[in-house]
Amino acid sequence: MKTTLQNRTPQNRSLRGGFTLIELLVVMAIILVLAGMALRFADTSPAREAATQATLMKVSALLQERRTAFDRYVQKALKAADMKNSTTLGARKDAFKKAFPQTFSEAGLTGGGSHTADTESAEVLYWMLTESNVFGLPPVNTDQFIASEVDDTDKDGKPEFIDSWGRPLTFYRWPTRLIRPGGNGTAVRKDIVELLISGLRSDMLGQDPDDPLGRFSATMSETAYHTKNTYHTLLVVSAGADGELGLYEPRDPDPTHFGWLAKPISTTNPGDGPLNDNLTNRQAR
Repeated sequence: MKTTLQNRTPQNRSLRGGFTLIELLVVMAIILVLAGMALRFADTSPAREAATQATLMKVSALLQERRTAFDRYVQKALKAADMKNSTTLGARKDAFKKAFPQTFSEAGLTGGGSHTADTESAEVLYWMLTESNVFGLPPVNTDQFIASEVDDTDKDGKPEFIDSWGRPLTFYRWPTRLIRPGGNGTAVRKDIVELLISGLRSDMLGQDPDDPLGRFSATMSETAYHTKNTYHTLLVVSAGADGELGLYEPRDPDPTHFGWLAKPISTTNPGDGPLNDNLTNRQAR
């Protein structure tokens, strides 16, 4: 009988039952690269910005309720007719500081052993709204916030408001160094302000809303209060997708940084820096 080599040809060999280790590693590497690209896309997606803006608007509305309650108290206790008096204006500033603390010391709180400074104002803000009474306005029920809006990122036992990237928000009571980075008497920087606060006219920036005639500002110190003759508003900030706040933290240990007044870390080309993608409760986005 004639011998045939047909059964030994490559075309008729049976297929292998699996992949080699090298092939599996290549596939895994491709999957990891694609996953990394997807995460980077997600971090800059409009959905995350929209979710963060929704949280900021919710917190802002609650702050406004508290502000309204405070104003009612001022009108009644300090008498509107006396608001031009510098002593009365000073009393108003002191009361406002107590009603809207941004550090543990102002709120009478202490941090745990794992506490970090970058979470402090967000923790105080959460405590202020959910545990602190103000002039007849009761605390907010914690069930108004969803899990993606609150976390204890530094594990010190004190929850803080977070953005959709899982980072703590930052709260500024009087962000006057955002407007006058150089301090008392220096020029206002509308180009910086417009990145974080919308709708302000230039003439508004050089006036203290509490003291438009500058009666109290003449003797006011930045250490005790804020920059003289400068606009201010309650400001809550997310660092955005890049995670860089671009402002000194309220709890910054260096007093020359004026962190409690939201001084920018850099004032050079702010539109190209970390402030550019920040989200706030005072933006029209």
